[in-house]
Amino acid sequence: MSLQRLMTGRTKPFEKYAIDQFQRLDQRTHQRYDGVDHLDSPFCQQIANEHLNDGRNRYMDIIPFDYNRVKLGDLGQSNDYINASWIGLTMPMGRRYIACQGPLRHTCGDFWRMVLEQDVHVIVNLTPEMEKGRVKCAAYWPKTDEPGDLHRPRWRYHVKHLQAPQMRPEADCLHRRLEIVCYEQQGDTWLERKRSTVDHLHFLGWPDYGTPTNSQQVAQLIRLANQCQDSRPSPMVVHCSAGCGRTGTFVVIDSVTRWLSPNPSPVPSSSTNDNDSLSHWLDPVYLLTDVYRQQRVSMVQSPPQYLFCYQAIWDMLQ
Repeated sequence: MSLQRLMTGRTKPFEKYAIDQFQRLDQRTHQRYDGVDHLDSPFCQQIANEHLNDGRNRYMDIIPFDYNRVKLGDLGQSNDYINASWIGLTMPMGRRYIACQGPLRHTCGDFWRMVLEQDVHVIVNLTPEMEKGRVKCAAYWPKTDEPGDLHRPRWRYHVKHLQAPQMRPEADCLHRRLEIVCYEQQGDTWLERKRSTVDHLHFLGWPDYGTPTNSQQVAQLIRLANQCQDSRPSPMVVHCSAGCGRTGTFVVIDSVTRWLSPNPSPVPSSSTNDNDSLSHWLDPVYLLTDVYRQQRVSMVQSPPQYLFCYQAIWDMLQ
């Protein structure tokens, strides 16, 4: 049965289903995560594993599949690789995401190139620059009011703040509004090629492999991201350090909530079974974690993150 068909069936309040997951935490939820934890698909990852791309991957075990990797446009360079994957559902209320690693210092220019080429207007950053003494993400945004320039052969990306960064305590995030301008070098002259504005939401309270202490703040972060995205059809970029655990959790919460908002229910496993038992309902968190792991490895990386999806979705639906 297709995911689209499953998600257009009869309804049942999600709250009751979520309560059941919490009440049976040590049994069902961990068992279901153990099941989904083995669902990574063996799609080809040949491009990411090529020697010339070794230095473009932060972690060699978290790399995109060939079939849905984001490709950089042809700018006169032979390499179109960036550690980023297309994520999404082909169904009503579905959204396209780009899940990617936190940029390395030498791939920041490629990151902004991807943002401009894909007409991205919202970036959700779920990792600090440093965590437990390790670099998790390069600062690809200006650290001061002064604009920053990122250079690639023949190309320059000029990034500046349009306003002072604003702390959003309800969402525990720093909201930056940035302008990005791409210039191409022609002889001794730099010609402007593209200009865009991006909302950059930097969430500050999500530890690697773990979960935030306040699920309401994540719910508010998702609401803010959707407000900034508005009705634009362009993809939303979501990243943490590797682009899988925290990133996958955010994407699953947003995706399930977008479907459940007009239709607050888990998914019926049979259109003809009238039994009210929860065993006859398919779990949308499980389903989408499965689907997204077909699109990027290790999406939702730990049992606490898997359980956190239920809490945050519940908060979103209140």
